[in-house]
Amino acid sequence: MFNDKTPTEINTDEISVIKAGLTRKINEATYTLFIVGKHANQLHKDRQEIGFDNWINFEAHKSIQSGNKLAVIKIGSTNSVPNELDGSGYKHRSGFTEDNVIGLLDDS
Repeated sequence: MFNDKTPTEINTDEISVIKAGLTRKINEATYTLFIVGKHANQLHKDRQEIGFDNWINFEAHKSIQSGNKLAVIKIGSTNSVPNELDGSGYKHRSGFTEDNVIGLLDDS
């Protein structure tokens, strides 16, 4: 059964509140699915306060810490995965289609 843990209730610009909300949702999950576009490693203006280059790298780090299975869908085959996923044993596919997402999660 798939239960989307995307944090829809985070409605703030407060970095600490965002981090707490994302961490809680990641810790509740067993899988983390990353949809990776061309800006996955682009530097965020608040990277110092986030503690990582951007939010997707924060989420990758927290997902690894939590022991989640990691699944990556690259929107474009040449897109780079978040740097924090290097060496993490993630599974990936290129192309954002329903079949790729389901197949990837089944394989993870």
